[in-house]
Amino acid sequence: MVVVGGGLAGLTAAVVVARAGRSVTVLESRNRLGGRARSDRRGRFLFNQGAHALYLGGAGHRILVELGVEPAGGPPVADARVLIDGNIRRLPTGPGRLLASGILGLRDKAELARVMRSLPRLDPSRWAGCTAGEWLDRHVSGERGRSLLEALVRLGTYVNAPDLLSAEAALTQLRLAMTGGVTYVRGGWGSLIDALVRTGGAGVTVRTGTPVGTMPDAPAVILAPGSPDAAARLLGTDFDTGPTAFASCLDLGVTRAPGHGFVLGLDRPEYLSDHTVVADPPLVGENQVAVMRYLSPEEKPDPADTRAGLDEMVARVGISPTDIVEEMWRPRMRAVSAFPTAAVGGFAGRPPVAHTDRPGVFLAGDWVGPVGFLADASIASGYRAGRAAVEHLEHRALTR
Repeated sequence: MVVVGGGLAGLTAAVVVARAGRSVTVLESRNRLGGRARSDRRGRFLFNQGAHALYLGGAGHRILVELGVEPAGGPPVADARVLIDGNIRRLPTGPGRLLASGILGLRDKAELARVMRSLPRLDPSRWAGCTAGEWLDRHVSGERGRSLLEALVRLGTYVNAPDLLSAEAALTQLRLAMTGGVTYVRGGWGSLIDALVRTGGAGVTVRTGTPVGTMPDAPAVILAPGSPDAAARLLGTDFDTGPTAFASCLDLGVTRAPGHGFVLGLDRPEYLSDHTVVADPPLVGENQVAVMRYLSPEEKPDPADTRAGLDEMVARVGISPTDIVEEMWRPRMRAVSAFPTAAVGGFAGRPPVAHTDRPGVFLAGDWVGPVGFLADASIASGYRAGRAAVEHLEHRALTR
């Protein structure tokens, strides 16, 4: 059988198929595997394709462990800050800090405390047809409290569109961050790709630099080419999905530790985080910093203006241009292939793994299936597609 696409979704599917005793060929159009899970080494620094964090309580981490991949890494710095009104203030992450916060009024504190208490026990799927903005309208009336929650939603989803994004996705990510936390993967996300290839072993044949212009002729095909448009071109059909989410990403290798290791913009859709834990081998006397601006779906700002805003945030944490020794700048990076909107019904409205019009054809990617968001969706859909493809081949063998 054939898998089209060598990112997290495609390789997860390939490993599932190989572990079932089937041989599988992965066709990747680029000259290297990984997709948005690639990592690039620049001198002593290892940069991901944008700021990536793996949710420890999510489907992706659970499936990776089941497949024999144990992601190692570390959490973001504990002393988080927010940027508001041009000032960096402490982020009120727990009940004690929330009560002591000087950026929030009493009403904001009461509303946020109520929301935080409710998150672990609420069912996000109840809000699938409601936008994140509508959910916030119902639960938060204070301007500052709403700004903080919107910033946390951007952080957890990479989506800057509260009036489109399904509240199910927003609440799912908030719950995961609150109950399980995240890790920055040591060795970069490319280490997950390498581990999946090793786990697949001899049962997986990888062919990079192999563009696929037509549907492969195989008993079963898993399409994980990275976007719904790419899959649609191969199938000659269209998918009803949400918009693509983009971000401007700046990764820096610096000789000075930032004065604050995590800063989240409240009145600007930006964030900064120290990703030094990603380095492999560990950095000595140097740090790695990721800075990002979350773009709205139709936003196409001047890259120079966006870069100036991110450079300003870098300067606010005490890093000067002379401290920067390596960088990777992506003015408009695809962060989410197609995010689940309220209009399509949240996660359940995404295309299913089994393509109903083409027996033996299966889909995988961050825009496919009813489970998870971001990498969780990629890995979960890849896992389901792999299992469905194996079942299809077994059924085919029995009925021939």
